[in-house]
Amino acid sequence: DFKVVDNPAKALKEEDWEDVVAVFATGQTWQFKDWKKGYDTPVDLFSRVLGIHLVLEGAPVDSNIEKWNCKVLKVHQYERQKDTIVVTSFWSLFDNFLKVHRTEQAKYMGLL
Repeated sequence: DFKVVDNPAKALKEEDWEDVVAVFATGQTWQFKDWKKGYDTPVDLFSRVLGIHLVLEGAPVDSNIEKWNCKVLKVHQYERQKDTIVVTSFWSLFDNFLKVHRTEQAKYMGLL
């Protein structure tokens, strides 16, 4: 099971944080305000979880994202049929992250 939350500071209990696998980053450090210690700075967070940043094709990537350990996925504004490529890329990154960094979860999901 996967759980998607908008505000982890409010939605997650203390013991839930270790199960966080991916975070969609905006590029703004205030995004991590009130997050659990060890997850509240980009350096700590993206050494533990997969960082993803969505940006429109042709738009500049936020300078923070370029410094953080985040994967950039580009969405085409008018060619929405290409969204499946972005979705497939996300799940590929997610599965590979689990295989390398969370082997027990990867085994449970049948990835290993």
